Amino acid sequence: MAAAGSPKQIPLALPHREAVGAEDFFVAASNAAAVALVDQWPKWPAPAVLISGPPGSGKSHLVAVWQSRSGGLRVPANALSDAAIEAFRTTRAIAVEDVDRDPNEQLV
Repeated sequence: MAAAGSPKQIPLALPHREAVGAEDFFVAASNAAAVALVDQWPKWPAPAVLISGPPGSGKSHLVAVWQSRSGGLRVPANALSDAAIEAFRTTRAIAVEDVDRDPNEQLV
């Protein structure tokens, strides 16, 4: 309980905009190599790449940038299915996210 005369927190109804475009991605020394790799699409030095980092480091944002450029699929590892694999045959581009999670874990 707040003491008399102490300030109270007032919630503000501020708008929210999801920022997943390339122009919204902050490039830093820690992620510059991953950004450069995504920028090279489709001329990657290998047919598959792995982007890893701690939670909140921008991996999913970078995958969204890649997806918008490639037209590829984006599938959580626990939702990988025969249908997704079949669709990959057409798009030839797929990002499988959260491969480090328990396959039985539900994504929120």
